[in-house]
Amino acid sequence: MTGLSRRARAVAACAALAACTTPERAPPPGPSPDRPAAASADVPSTLAALTRDPTARPARVVQTGRDTAGLAVSAYTYDLPDVNGPVLLDVLERDHAAWIVVLAPPSGGIASFAPAGGVASRIEARTGARWAEITSGPLAGAFVEQKKGVASVELKSVAWILAHDDHEIGGWLCHEGRIPGVIPKKPVELETACQAAVKGKLTYDKGLVFSPGLSGPHEIRTFANCTQAWNGWAESDTPWGRYKRSFSCTYDPRKGRLLATVAGP
Repeated sequence: MTGLSRRARAVAACAALAACTTPERAPPPGPSPDRPAAASADVPSTLAALTRDPTARPARVVQTGRDTAGLAVSAYTYDLPDVNGPVLLDVLERDHAAWIVVLAPPSGGIASFAPAGGVASRIEARTGARWAEITSGPLAGAFVEQKKGVASVELKSVAWILAHDDHEIGGWLCHEGRIPGVIPKKPVELETACQAAVKGKLTYDKGLVFSPGLSGPHEIRTFANCTQAWNGWAESDTPWGRYKRSFSCTYDPRKGRLLATVAGP
């Protein structure tokens, strides 16, 4: 299935391009004697119920396939009261706690996903996307992503974020101690450790300077699995003049292992 992990219009697109698998079943269009309609509920409670059991309400479309990360998912499309437009739910086959919901924001904005004060702003990515955490209510523990210039919002479970290596918020989770038993290095600490490791591999280090590790295109990155990487360059004086060499430095906090490689010659 095409684009299931980030799809405000994916179901319609897949149907048009015949890029999705045939729906595994045709859900009933409405209540039936053996499947009564779910009781009316507020949007957060309804969404929370669906993430626990996608069959809690009849889906308009059910499909199976693989998302852009190559992971097997089941995809559901719902028409829900009090929501403008379809509600899209993808659930990871290997871990049903990993899910993403794509929908138009409620009339009250993302604050409507939780009781008063239950939505906390977390980070603003360089892409312009904004991330918030739902801290109370039925959806507590989920994260909301608002992409720049996109009308829909995406609700994601932490398990989905980790499974898809969503490093923007995943790195934040790591540095906030949200991943049990894993402690990444602070970026400035990793920069210092990598510089020392790279310097030890250079034959000439007079006048040595490094690309910035805390900003710019060679910035240190922390991924959703808490591994960290810095791909940059080191420039120094040599008998033939100034010479710049690229390097790669990675750190695995689970093993406490730092690895640096320097491009030749």
